[in-house]
Amino acid sequence: MDLRQYEAKKFALAEILRTIGAAPGARDELKRRVTELLARLAEDRFNLVVAGRFSRGKTTLMNAILGLDRLPTGILPLTSVITRVVYGSRERVRVEFERGAMGFEVPMEALPDYITERGNPGNVRRIRAASVELPAEVLRRGFCFIDTPGLGSAIAENTRTTESFLPEADAVILVSGYDGPLTEEELRAAGSLARAGRKLFFVLNKRDIAAPQSRPQVEEYVRARLAEACGEDAPPLFSLSAREALAAKLEASATSLAASGIEELERALTRFLIDERSAQLLRSMYDRTSQLLAALDGDSAPLRARLEELAHSSPDRSLASVTVPSESGHAAAHVQAHPVRMEDCVVCARVVDTLFDFMRQYQHDLAARSGEQERLASAGGLCGPHMRLYASMASDRDVCVALAPLVKRLAADLHASGSSAPPGGAREAPDDDSAPDDSAPECPLCAAQDEAQSRAISELARQYGASAGIEPASAPGTAPATVPSVCLPHLRAVASQLGDRPLTRALARRQSMAAERLAEDMQRYVMKRDAVRSGLASEEEAQAARRAVAFIAGHRVFSPRNRAR
Repeated sequence: MDLRQYEAKKFALAEILRTIGAAPGARDELKRRVTELLARLAEDRFNLVVAGRFSRGKTTLMNAILGLDRLPTGILPLTSVITRVVYGSRERVRVEFERGAMGFEVPMEALPDYITERGNPGNVRRIRAASVELPAEVLRRGFCFIDTPGLGSAIAENTRTTESFLPEADAVILVSGYDGPLTEEELRAAGSLARAGRKLFFVLNKRDIAAPQSRPQVEEYVRARLAEACGEDAPPLFSLSAREALAAKLEASATSLAASGIEELERALTRFLIDERSAQLLRSMYDRTSQLLAALDGDSAPLRARLEELAHSSPDRSLASVTVPSESGHAAAHVQAHPVRMEDCVVCARVVDTLFDFMRQYQHDLAARSGEQERLASAGGLCGPHMRLYASMASDRDVCVALAPLVKRLAADLHASGSSAPPGGAREAPDDDSAPDDSAPECPLCAAQDEAQSRAISELARQYGASAGIEPASAPGTAPATVPSVCLPHLRAVASQLGDRPLTRALARRQSMAAERLAEDMQRYVMKRDAVRSGLASEEEAQAARRAVAFIAGHRVFSPRNRAR
């Protein structure tokens, strides 16, 4: 089971819980317990504390795992401030005070002013914690890194802050280095963590500065000392160069990444998260959900069967299933490092600009030229969606001037026919599967829209059709980074206009991955909203509903005529 499969199980559990809470006759107490379990799923986060002495490369190691060179390194020892690194749709830093005052946002470059001894000596600003939000996929999947002030610091408060926070950790990465391996402070910390039952990963960093022939002796010495301090609970040792790992990820070099040694640590972290910590949470959730089913009035057999199937499903647990390549070809903590997001459709953007430019002139012509008003009346008006668009842009005075001849014509037609149904009026554009009525005058905005769409698709083909990297086969789960986002109606239009071309297939592959990610954002948002934890939702999750509608139906100003027929 990988991180994506684990999250899918959480989504399935949330769906069962929502069904229980919405069951007829569900009592308030049962609904309260359902909300509690949903909150447990929504708040699920893997707290990974990174600890060690100053200058051991803790922050560089976090940057390397994230695949982003954003956390400030090379700064003076931290004050007694805990720094959390969590997922955010955009990069930002929030600082929280100790005594309940409202936090505030600061630029990333200003972070050292609040968390370092130089910028905040003795924590005179009374900062409780800093939260760094980064759009890194490993964080989106549930990792939360905690950068601690340091063990064995010359500032006693730093060590106390770190030690007091350790009980909140799911696991601890204790970082030492080849430039003075395993100090007495680090040895005591390892022994203390082992005796406390904390999951510990011991990293021997800066391998690049040690001669290759001397590394085995250093590693053997460290393992022996750890065994003396921790006994049977001695942590595994990971020899690596965080500096080389970060450079390899930024350069998308799989060979250099493997040589850095960080992949072994990433695999071990993921195995622990899935096989131990997350499996334990799932078992607890299955048991508590089963108890809710027992308290449910009525037939709970279908839900119980779904829960049993979910509890006993066993995805492939091999390491191959854990590793998901990123677009750049390397693994970043076994999740995609540079994900394909659902963005605004480039064809929609071009057509919207054209429509509004057209409408600015057209509404003026309708208000100022009687001939244009008569032509509109003869045509029976605009189609329904574009009539509403026109009315949203024009003043009430101009609407009355422009549409009075049309309304008079409709009145005359109704009088002549004696019919209770209008013979004309604002015409709704045909659905996708219906043939256009060639005998009816065409809505001028529909004509402008169709022409703009055709031009935009042709320009898309010219700009991206010959781009390198579109046609060659890529690794599973990857998509061309060069092609833009296109909504589903315009993806159909591209296929209709261009046919089976490399660009068409590349756009479809890109949107397939973006749609899968969007569906996850939607499921996360529902789970957090139902758990009364909306504040935990990222910007992407909060906007998932709007983005889904835009992907499925295109921009809201369109009539359905812009879809391929």
